[in-house]
Amino acid sequence: MTNSLNLPNNPPHNSTHAQFGITYTYDAVNDVWLANATLSINDMVDVDTTTVSPTDNQILSWDASTNNFIPSDGFDARLAASTTDDVTEASNLYFTTERARNSISASGDLSYNSSTGVISFVERTDSEVRGLISVSGDLSYNSSTGVISYTDPVTIDWSAVQNTPTTIAGYGISDAYSKSEVDNTINTIELTPGPQGDPGPQGDPGPTGPSGGTGGTGPQGPAGPQGEQGPEGPSGSGSATQGAVGTYAFLVSQGSGSVDFGSTYSGSGLEAASVDAPNGYIYNTLVYGNSSVFQSGTWRCMGQSTAHNTKGTVFVRIS
Repeated sequence: MTNSLNLPNNPPHNSTHAQFGITYTYDAVNDVWLANATLSINDMVDVDTTTVSPTDNQILSWDASTNNFIPSDGFDARLAASTTDDVTEASNLYFTTERARNSISASGDLSYNSSTGVISFVERTDSEVRGLISVSGDLSYNSSTGVISYTDPVTIDWSAVQNTPTTIAGYGISDAYSKSEVDNTINTIELTPGPQGDPGPQGDPGPTGPSGGTGGTGPQGPAGPQGEQGPEGPSGSGSATQGAVGTYAFLVSQGSGSVDFGSTYSGSGLEAASVDAPNGYIYNTLVYGNSSVFQSGTWRCMGQSTAHNTKGTVFVRIS
C-alpha cells in the first residue's frame, strides 16, 4: 500500500527496518518494533498540522483540496458560535415576545394589552358588590351599609292569651289519657318486688372520727444508756479537813506504770506519803509511801511520774 508502513513478519531479535527516514528495531522478547525517533501525528503522510497550527478543542477533518486531514473546529465550538439565525426555523417556532403576547387573551372583568403584555382587573365598587346580595325570611339587609340583621320572632306572654282551653280535648288532642284515667290505671297495678340486685362497689372511706380519751399510763420502760460525763464544775472553797473534796495531798501510787498529769485515780490505790532525805543530799531523796493511809473518793493527778514502783506526786480530790 502506498505511503503505508510495512514491517517484516517474524524477524529475528534486534532486526532493523528503515522506512520514511526512521529506523525501527525489533524486540522479540516483547514482540514490538521500537523507533529511533519520537513520532507525532504529523509523521502520517496524509496529516498536515504544520500549514495551519491546531488550537484547543479542534479536530482533524478531511480537506479534499489538499488531500490531507487538517485542524478544524469541532461540533461544540461551531455550535457555541451559532445562533438561531444559523438554523432554519421549521414547524417548532422559536420564542419571541410578540408571539408570546399574541397567544394570550382575556375576557370578563379582565383586560389585556398585547402591546405591553399587561393584564388588568376591573375591581367592582362596594355599591356594586352590595347590590348583588339579597335576603329573605327573618333576615333584613341594608344595601347601603352591607349590614345583614336578624329579627327575633314575636314572643307573646301566656297571660295575654285569652280563652285558652282547660282540657286536653279542648286543644283538639283526642288520643291522650285524662288524669283520672291515669290515676285509676296506676291504682290497679300490683307491684311485686323483684330479686335483690348484686351489692354495689364499696364506697370511699368516711372521714376520721374524733379522738378517744387518753388511756392510762403504761409501765415505766427500761432505763436508757448513761449519758456522757458533764464538764468539770468550778473548784469549791478550800477546806481545812484533810482528804475533803477540793483539797490537795502528796500521795503515792504503788505498782508498775506511771501516774499521768490530769488523769484520775481511785483513792483506794493512793496512800499518804512523804519525801525523805536521809543524808541531807537531794540525790538520796526517797519517797516514803508505806503509811497504809489510803484515801477515799476520786483524785486527779496534778504532777507526772516515771514508771518506778513507788510514785509520789500531788493529787487533788474531785469527788
